[in-house]
Amino acid sequence: EIYTQFDTLSLHDALPIRAAHHESGAPPPHAPWLPPLPEHLERARLSPHTSNAVIVGLSDHPGEQAQRPLTVSLGDGTWRFVGGPGSGRSSALRTVVAQLAERFGPAAAAVYAVSAHPSLSGLAGGSIVGATVTVEETGRMRRLLALLDGVVARGRAPGDPATVLVIDDWDLVARPDTPWAARVEHLVRTLPSAGGLVLASGGRGLGSARAFTGGGIVLLGGLEPADLLLHGVRPGELPQPCPPGRGLRVSDRAEVQLAHPGGTPPSPRTRRRPPGIFDLPERVRLSDLLADSGDRRETVPDLVVGVGDSGPLTWSTMTWGTTLLVAGTPGSGRTTTLRCLGEQWLGRGGPVLVHGPGLTTLVGAHELSGTLTASQVDDLERGHGPCLVLVDDADLLSPSLEQVLTTLVLGGDSSRRLALAVRPRTVATAFRGVVPALSARATAVLLGDIGRHDGEPLGVQFEPTLTRCPGRGLLVVRGRVEEIQVALAEAPPSD
Repeated sequence: EIYTQFDTLSLHDALPIRAAHHESGAPPPHAPWLPPLPEHLERARLSPHTSNAVIVGLSDHPGEQAQRPLTVSLGDGTWRFVGGPGSGRSSALRTVVAQLAERFGPAAAAVYAVSAHPSLSGLAGGSIVGATVTVEETGRMRRLLALLDGVVARGRAPGDPATVLVIDDWDLVARPDTPWAARVEHLVRTLPSAGGLVLASGGRGLGSARAFTGGGIVLLGGLEPADLLLHGVRPGELPQPCPPGRGLRVSDRAEVQLAHPGGTPPSPRTRRRPPGIFDLPERVRLSDLLADSGDRRETVPDLVVGVGDSGPLTWSTMTWGTTLLVAGTPGSGRTTTLRCLGEQWLGRGGPVLVHGPGLTTLVGAHELSGTLTASQVDDLERGHGPCLVLVDDADLLSPSLEQVLTTLVLGGDSSRRLALAVRPRTVATAFRGVVPALSARATAVLLGDIGRHDGEPLGVQFEPTLTRCPGRGLLVVRGRVEEIQVALAEAPPSD
């Protein structure tokens, strides 16, 4: 074996040689390996696509002396980006959506994004984005899941865009105690078979989610050793250091660097966009709804209660019956609901009987008392039609008032209407009296935060609903459930 003086060169000896080579102007010598992946990769540096996929980053293959594009295709089924906070997992979703928009456009891809926080709100308005929804937007979330269920049921017809479901914060969106967990997991299993694509980001819960079978997985930084072992990856295999977007593709153990999405690219002008997911207005005036419904006060004795998916919702005795139960906590809009009904009935010249401090200011209404007799009510109705009876805070009704309501409204074939407001707990616990009698008739407006079991006295079941919007709730009419925003009279009281 022959040794030369170069075998003993130290780094100190090599520096002058490098400097001399640089000063000579000679081209750099060929390196025996490629440079490492960049710690920050801008999306603008990537080609937008290959033949049938989009490039979202780079993958390193040192054994082959190659760095190849990391691609995502609409036909991949599912992709998971698993990592801790700050690992670049949410940015990965935004990068993929931006690349899909540049490559395919709205004619080939329709994106719907779900998150626990407004982390994906920047996607709204993109040319291929139908909606970005947070799990707190219960009405929009319900509509989105219904739309996606329809996509799965119909399948993807030729010429239809591929539906892309983007889920950020999987650990919170699909947490077992949330109302949406089962339906979201079902969509993850079924949407790929309907020609769709699911993109998800999250932490440990996403890494162990059973809803995903196969598909692409990228493990990012911030994971515990146990999280890596779930995928057969030893802790030492994850790149170190691990800047945002740096990770390991599980399928081939390739080190990858995901591109940063950068700013939102301008959306091209196009008339074709995916169907949006609308929300009910937070405030709606009674006068506007009366105008939308044709203001049929003189011919049809229907009372407008609020607005729903199908437009104005009216209380018709033919479909709803003669009683309406309004359940909600203070501040939820239950008194406003009663006042809305009273204003309309008084405007038609009909007699109104009221009980409760929030209703005494209704001009022209009569106070309901425990000594009211049937002959007195008959006198009120003579020439004016049947009475509308409004009772607020029915949790505190005296026995004498309960007897009056039972006799004058609930007994026989009375055509008088009764709207009664109570707390949700009273609906669930009362077992005799007026409240259970109205619950059995299964027509009610449930306002505010609604629990999983609040519909059982009405014979229905629905997912829990959280809302910060007064007057927002669910309308139940004999087994049918619809979201509602209660109408505001001209001068709404504080509930």
